[in-house]
Amino acid sequence: MTPTEISAALLVATLPTREVPELRDDDVPQEVELRLSQVGCELIYSHHFDCWTARLARVLPDINLNNSPQALDTKDLAVLAVCWLHLRFLPMENSRLPVDED
Repeated sequence: MTPTEISAALLVATLPTREVPELRDDDVPQEVELRLSQVGCELIYSHHFDCWTARLARVLPDINLNNSPQALDTKDLAVLAVCWLHLRFLPMENSRLPVDED
């Protein structure tokens, strides 16, 4: 992938290290970092997940994002948290339920 393609992909997804061997080269990460910095982002490597991602490097400008599908308020985040907890711990709870064999 080209640095432009890598930069665009990083804005919408994390990329496993094995999928972007180009980032091992010295020049490619510098160009990707430059492109990301032009839109207020930075290149980040996660040792824990062995992947690359982009994150905001500065505060967003003061604009109205209320109609944006990406703008989540406190209630939306609470629902997501409950769903995540439910999906994360439900299998363990089900395995602890007594089984009636009658």
